Amino acid sequence: MKPGNLLYLIVFGMGFAIWLALMIRMLWQIGNRARAMRGPDDGPGKVLAITLRAHLDFFRAPENRRFLGLLLLLSALLMAMNVLAAYLLAPT
Repeated sequence: MKPGNLLYLIVFGMGFAIWLALMIRMLWQIGNRARAMRGPDDGPGKVLAITLRAHLDFFRAPENRRFLGLLLLLSALLMAMNVLAAYLLAPT
């Protein structure tokens, strides 16, 4: 394997690990918000509505703008790296 290809795979793997950690953190925060909003006697329909409300609240909250921007930037970078892989890792 060429050193450039190995370096690409290492950078991509680290970027994916960071992206995964951010996604898990986001889903964890949304789940905690939804659990905090729920009551003990809520039925399945109400739980679904509360979960959707927690998602909307998370994405609309001004304090999450920087986090969401970072997540969007990292997602775009990973997609660009996937496109680049078609040229960089192509068999020669």
